[in-house]
Amino acid sequence: MNKKSKLFLATGALLSFAVLATFSGAVLAKGGDENPTVITDGDGPLTVDGSVDANITNSNLDVHVLSQPSLTHMGQMPAEHVMLRTTQSAGTCNGPGGLNVTRVGADGTFTGTFTVPSGKVLIVTDIRAIVINDGSNSWGLGDIVTARVTFGTSGILRASVTVTAETESKNLLLVERQIVSGGAIGAGIEPCVSGEVVFFSSSIQTSARQATIFGYLIDE
Repeated sequence: MNKKSKLFLATGALLSFAVLATFSGAVLAKGGDENPTVITDGDGPLTVDGSVDANITNSNLDVHVLSQPSLTHMGQMPAEHVMLRTTQSAGTCNGPGGLNVTRVGADGTFTGTFTVPSGKVLIVTDIRAIVINDGSNSWGLGDIVTARVTFGTSGILRASVTVTAETESKNLLLVERQIVSGGAIGAGIEPCVSGEVVFFSSSIQTSARQATIFGYLIDE
């Protein structure tokens, strides 16, 4: 081994020893305002803002692997996901056939008429409902059958299907839609669900049953 190689190895060994000596008392704690990440060296424990925390005791290197919160495929906390189902009565919804929705908990229980919580916005991602042909105005070939999610004074999200020769004689139709961009409903609003049949030059409101709305809550 030549002199240059020996010098290189010696220098590397000294640097490694210096690093180990400097951080021999490092402590890594849980991050956050209440439990900031802490690194201690030979002079004492330091928080991330550089202040000394006398309550932390020097120790040998002790690294805690922290678990991250589990996010869903939508990038949200599970508790922020929302599944809504129509109730059996019109409640406070306006217009004929309009139905309130109730939130379905993770345990399958209902939580009463749903209102978007204060400080939150509901992002609707999916609508699925059965629209009823109540017989007063039968739909025909080419008509558009729609499940409407109404909110506020004039907000509407729609899921629609066009009546075909195969479905023209049906008394009910399944309509569903995935809203890729998401539809936003603000805090304090009660979403309502109803059906609608759109003809060539007019439309009528009809009933929607077994409607399900999927989405998630975000901060305003």
